[in-house]
Amino acid sequence: MQLCLDIALCMHCHELRVEAEEDIARNRSMLVDRTKVSVRLHGVASVLLIALLKAKVVNQFVSVVGTVA
Repeated sequence: MQLCLDIALCMHCHELRVEAEEDIARNRSMLVDRTKVSVRLHGVASVLLIALLKAKVVNQFVSVVGTVA
């Protein structure tokens, strides 16, 4: 459960950052990279929506690896 909340918080912060960058870009007439953040869990389907996270994955050790820019 904690992992899901952490991922949701990270994705929300990313959305806020992108919105802030868009506001700055609008003022400067710049293009903004709207790259979507996708969460991938090792040992689970290649791309897993958080809403589809099944109970068999909860309470198991998972490793989340990635780069946040």
